[in-house]
Amino acid sequence: MSWIDNMLVNIFPMILAVVVFLSNRPKCRRTRTAVIFNFVIVFDFLLMLTDVVGMAIVQEIGNLPSSVVWFINVARLVMTTAVTSTWFIYVCYRLRLDINGRWIVIAAVAAEAIADAAVLFVPYRHLASYGLANADSIMRICYLGVSGFGMVMFLLGGIAALYCFFREKDKDVKRECIYLMVFSVLPVIGILLQNINQQLRTASACVSIAILYVYVSMQNKQVITDGLTGVNNRREFDAYLERRSRQQTQADWGLFMIDVDDFKIINDEVGHKEGDDALWNVADILRSVFKIGDAFIARYGGDEFVVCGDWAGRACMNELEQEILQKVEAFNEEKHRGYKLSLSVGGALWSENGSCEAVLEAADRKMYEVKQLRKERRKSDCE
Repeated sequence: MSWIDNMLVNIFPMILAVVVFLSNRPKCRRTRTAVIFNFVIVFDFLLMLTDVVGMAIVQEIGNLPSSVVWFINVARLVMTTAVTSTWFIYVCYRLRLDINGRWIVIAAVAAEAIADAAVLFVPYRHLASYGLANADSIMRICYLGVSGFGMVMFLLGGIAALYCFFREKDKDVKRECIYLMVFSVLPVIGILLQNINQQLRTASACVSIAILYVYVSMQNKQVITDGLTGVNNRREFDAYLERRSRQQTQADWGLFMIDVDDFKIINDEVGHKEGDDALWNVADILRSVFKIGDAFIARYGGDEFVVCGDWAGRACMNELEQEILQKVEAFNEEKHRGYKLSLSVGGALWSENGSCEAVLEAADRKMYEVKQLRKERRKSDCE
């Protein structure tokens, strides 16, 4: 394959990667998953760019210093491990697996570091020729090893998505798992085809197609998602309650109404940017308490949030309420910001009210009782 043919194969995926990166960039200041997704795009773009430029330099210039060829080969291999390990991190964060996010990053980065170290420890002379056609057995093993590492990381992401698919009950979560499983399958097919025939150059192109597939799924999800906090919006909450009300048999379930105390003061005293930050952090606290699929979290409006889930009994709801308040307290102690978070939480059970509307009204009433009691305590403390 000439470098021009290689460029024609990769030019569309490269343009696609740039477009998706720029479209996804505004979300990066608010969501960790968006940042990680953009890193996947950047590494994939750099991998394709290295491949195209490297082949062009080798074919057009000819007798290159062996150090330049070595650098091109190492860059391609390192970018391959970077794309695959970052993808695995993205899947784990997107699905919010019951694993500490820091350990996921450490494990994936450690695996990538080991793979990269193995590449760098290959004797210089074995990576000083370009292309597998001119490669010795050591270089072939090196390329196959990195390809194997990539397939393992993609497959691990697919297995994680498959695990969540069977574990979760929510249809939207299951649909998201399917998107992520497809992403994992496409690059593996591309890597296998490229290993069978190096002239195909399908690995990076398949990754780019998969990136577009996941990005489209993310865009579709925005219709039902609150743009600021990343949780469900009011429209989707109303649809959720409608689905609940249509169920013929109702297992007991509960609803929390949550209000950010003194939110207007945060906006007025430290600015609307900090106010937006406060709402995002409240949503993040709720996501950390209620794992994906176990509860339905939505922004009800303004500074109010609502959480629904299949919780049996008042004792369970009291424990969850205490966990929310403990997370808020921990946030205030750990994060040094221009404001302190405070939440008023009211909960109600379907078994105690008998209809979706009554549950919502009861939780709302309880939440305002808590808020009023807190104001009275604050007033008495000042006196």
